[in-house]
Amino acid sequence: MSEPPWGMKPPPVDDIEQYWIEAPPEPSPRCAYWVRRHREGSWRPNKWVRREGYYSRASMLGIFIWEATHTIADLMAEDEG
Repeated sequence: MSEPPWGMKPPPVDDIEQYWIEAPPEPSPRCAYWVRRHREGSWRPNKWVRREGYYSRASMLGIFIWEATHTIADLMAEDEG
């Protein structure tokens, strides 16, 4: 199987609730993957990601809840404004 142009998706975090209130010391590899793809223009949060709550969003994307409520939410706000 060949690798997609944007690279292979890293594994999801083990516990999305580990960083809920505080930011993780560094972004999870999975979050960095989504941010990089967004910056490159190869990914935009779809309707499902936008309408779900923070917990479901974090679970679906495989990232920490803090990353879903801050990093991904900021990307969605950029797209809207």
